[in-house]
Amino acid sequence: MEKLVIVGLSATSRLALSFVNSHKLFDVIGFAVNKQYKETDEFCNLPVFSLEDLNEEVGSDNFMVFVALLWNHRN
Repeated sequence: MEKLVIVGLSATSRLALSFVNSHKLFDVIGFAVNKQYKETDEFCNLPVFSLEDLNEEVGSDNFMVFVALLWNHRN
């Protein structure tokens, strides 16, 4: 199963994790945020990585990234 990192630490990220896990779509290996916003090392019992160092922290180039945003919270 392909590895997945979910970007964000919000209710939307939690819902994305639940959806992916319930449908067995990916192996979610953690979450990621920008270094300046990283305030915890764990979210939903999974590690939180910094986006700037994601490849080094995950230790593999074989993973997908999903950005968890609600349609009404876009930049």
